[in-house]
Amino acid sequence: MTKFSVRFEGVGLSGACRARGCQARVPEESTVIPLAVHGGGGSVGMHSTSPPATLERSSGSTRRRVIEAGARVFADLGFHAATKERIGAAAGFSHQTVRDYFRTKEGLLGAIVADAWRSVLDATQSRADAAPIEQLMAAYDALDTLARQRPAEARCVLHEAQIAGPKGAPMQVEEERAFYAAVEKIITSATGLSGASATARAEAIIAAMQGLARPHALGAESSTAVRYTAEHGRQSFRTVAESLLQTSS
Repeated sequence: MTKFSVRFEGVGLSGACRARGCQARVPEESTVIPLAVHGGGGSVGMHSTSPPATLERSSGSTRRRVIEAGARVFADLGFHAATKERIGAAAGFSHQTVRDYFRTKEGLLGAIVADAWRSVLDATQSRADAAPIEQLMAAYDALDTLARQRPAEARCVLHEAQIAGPKGAPMQVEEERAFYAAVEKIITSATGLSGASATARAEAIIAAMQGLARPHALGAESSTAVRYTAEHGRQSFRTVAESLLQTSS
């Protein structure tokens, strides 16, 4: 199997990782949804991190404030040092309000990650009729916008392993898995590749996307934050994506 490897600041992701079935932590308040593992056959239990429908309908803005506050506290203090009392105070609510929406910190982190990947997936699907490269550019723009406008949430997505602690594997949620599947579909439509070959290219494209967005989420903490402008980063991603959309010789 051909492998592609892309490395930016803090990112090194081989195209075979997910095909080997990397382990993932998942939030507790979730429903198991069986999904196929890309490139490897079989299935793995993925999870929906959506809150109860009654809460979502009655007070979506409250849930949103809890998520925003949770992201800030996780990004500032780390997963283990964060408490529901601190998250509640940051959101302007009691810690009981946080518990009403998320029984565990893992559940809250999962919701942050799920919401972010959902926005990237929605942006990609909104350009379903466009050329493959433009679909991927829509995804990049969505993730880069998240990193610039909501950096705390982006840090939870791009640094979820570190935020969850050294013993925690990166958290994978249904929305992220769906985005990976969407990128593989784009690869297949452009190149005719499928299976492990398409998975490898999808991994490389998403690694580039994450690597270029990460410095914008880290801001002054990033050693490469001032090395390229927004347009430079966008053009760099386009170059990587276009090369991986080429058919094999």
